[in-house]
Amino acid sequence: MTKSKEPKVTLEPELQEQWRRIAGVNQKRFPRIGHKEVVDLVDSAWPPTVRMRENQGSTEIVIRFRGSSRQLSTDHQKIYFDRSSPLQRVFEDAISDARVTGQDTIRWKLMTESYRAYQMTWLHLLRSLWRNRTSSETDPPKWFTEVEEAFNTPRQIGRPKKTDTQLGTRLDLLLSHTERLYQTIEDFLADKPVKNRSYREDIVFRFWREIQKIPGGNLILGGEAFMPIPYGKQDSPASLAEPNTWKPRQLAIALLAIETGQQYHTIERKFPERKRKKVLTQP
Repeated sequence: MTKSKEPKVTLEPELQEQWRRIAGVNQKRFPRIGHKEVVDLVDSAWPPTVRMRENQGSTEIVIRFRGSSRQLSTDHQKIYFDRSSPLQRVFEDAISDARVTGQDTIRWKLMTESYRAYQMTWLHLLRSLWRNRTSSETDPPKWFTEVEEAFNTPRQIGRPKKTDTQLGTRLDLLLSHTERLYQTIEDFLADKPVKNRSYREDIVFRFWREIQKIPGGNLILGGEAFMPIPYGKQDSPASLAEPNTWKPRQLAIALLAIETGQQYHTIERKFPERKRKKVLTQP
C-alpha cells in the first residue's frame, strides 16, 4: 500500500479572514471605486523595456515597467497594501504559485525565457565572429555546433531545489522564531485561571503583529501552518493556542515544508532532531 501524499497547504481565505477579524485588521469595507486607477497604471506599463546589465560577478536581465504602485494615492496605499502585504511580497507569491497559470509557475517561465535570451546572446556573438572571419565557409564549424548542442541540453524541470545546507540553515532560522513564539504563548497562558477554555482569540489579538514578522506568519495566525503537523494519538490537531499539541521544531518543519513544497516527513527525516541539536549548539 503506497503512502498518500500530504495535501498542499496554502492560505485559506476563510481562515485568513477569521484571524484578521479577531485582530481588527482590514475591517474597512473594500471600496467599490478605485480600481480604475490601478487598471490605468497597469495599462500604461506596456510595453516594458528589456536590457542586460553586467556586473563584476553577475549578469542581470532587467525588465522595466513604466509606473509604480507608489504613484497611486494615499488612500490606495492604505487600502491595497497593509503592513504585511507590500506589492513586492504579493509579486513573490504570484509568480511562485502554479495555480495562477494552471501549469508552470510564472517564475519558472521567466527564468526559462531569460536564460534562453542569455544563451542566444552568446550564440549571436559567436555566430557573428565566425561569419566575419570565415566568409568562405557556408556550414558552421564543428565547435559552433557543439556550442549549440550544449545550449540545447534540457535544464532542470521545476523549481530549483535548495541544498541540504541551505535548508538546514533555513530550518535553524525558523526554529529560532518558533521557539520564541512557543515561549511567548506559554508565558501568556501561565497566568490564565481557566485552563479548559481556548485563548486563541486573546493570543491572536495581542500578538498578531509579532507573529506576522515570522516567515509564514499569516499561515500561523490562520492555522494553516499547523495542518502538516502529525498529531498521532492526540485527541485534536495542533493549534496555536494549545502549546501542548505542538513543539517548536514541528512548527518550524511545517513552515519549511510549506515554503519549499516538500512533505513534512521528508524534511523531518532529512534533519533528525538529534543532528540539528548538535548544529545548533556549535558556536
